[in-house]
Amino acid sequence: FITPFVMVAMCGKGFKGLKGMIPTTLISSLCFVVPFYLASHFLGAELPDILGSICCMVGTVIASRIFNRNPPAEFCISAEKSESNKSIALGEAIRAWMPFLLIFVLLMVTSSLIPPIHDFLAQFKSTVHVYAGDDTSTLSFSWVNTPGILIFIAAIIGGLVQGASFSTMWKVFKKTMVSMAKTILTICSVLALAKVMSHSGMISDIAKFFVAATGHYYPFVAPLIGALGAFVTGSGTSTTVLFGGLQAETASALGINAAWLASANTVGACIGNRGMRIAAINEELRGERIDIIRYSDVPEEYVTQALSPAKVDSVVFDGERSCKVYVAPDQLSLAIGKEGQNARLAAKLTGFKIDIKSN
Repeated sequence: FITPFVMVAMCGKGFKGLKGMIPTTLISSLCFVVPFYLASHFLGAELPDILGSICCMVGTVIASRIFNRNPPAEFCISAEKSESNKSIALGEAIRAWMPFLLIFVLLMVTSSLIPPIHDFLAQFKSTVHVYAGDDTSTLSFSWVNTPGILIFIAAIIGGLVQGASFSTMWKVFKKTMVSMAKTILTICSVLALAKVMSHSGMISDIAKFFVAATGHYYPFVAPLIGALGAFVTGSGTSTTVLFGGLQAETASALGINAAWLASANTVGACIGNRGMRIAAINEELRGERIDIIRYSDVPEEYVTQALSPAKVDSVVFDGERSCKVYVAPDQLSLAIGKEGQNARLAAKLTGFKIDIKSN
């Protein structure tokens, strides 16, 4: 919310840059934050940035035409008369925006908002076991219903709409791969490292270190970690992947709202409030302590994670959307929760009807 004001001040070489710009900047900020929050709350993590950015651009243009029709001369940019009178036809503008519009449409259509399409595409995946020991975790890769594939498809269709041939797109693709090879390697390495850190317990150990070293002063350190990650990796997205889990786990250990601390990480990286991914869980818990649940494409693993901290012995599905969960007698009350709250939340989170039984 504050970032647009900071950016305007920086571009205006100080707070004087906000002169006459506060209404437009406020509308710009709200047009990003509100759609971002609603999208992250109801749609998931794929669309908030895109939807927020589109609304922000539209809101900023409209606000500037209302509040800044006659800006101060010191902030005006000179332009040739021919340039200032040049207009773009609606069809031309739509063609220019086509790749981004297609990304938005494809991500929306394949999201959980449309279960038939989402569930059909989600079945095309590969699942591997990370290690063969006790409490083995799984890693799933979706071949179709994943943002990267959908963005790639949108780029090809958008290129065709804009009149580019397959040969031209192939040349651009090869040139991009060559010029961005080091960046691609960096991002893949960061993602791989994030997975290794998560599955090996490194994030948990680092979180314990920060708890011991900083205590309740850690919230002041969290944005610095996000900024450091962006500086080292060169990508806000990469630092969120690398340190987002660390921030959430440290918050849990300190008894701090995980959403705010995860947000501090992404604010430090200047890429927005990724912490809102757990806003839906926070809403369901009605202000109670936030638990971070590890998602899995494997239903049995997902149900097991949702019922934590209770230890589940086995999960047996007796229908497409219902299952029986078996736990040890001393884990039964923990799995069910006070007045059945834990079981209800797990059922609502996973979408499965859960029947908990004692071995």
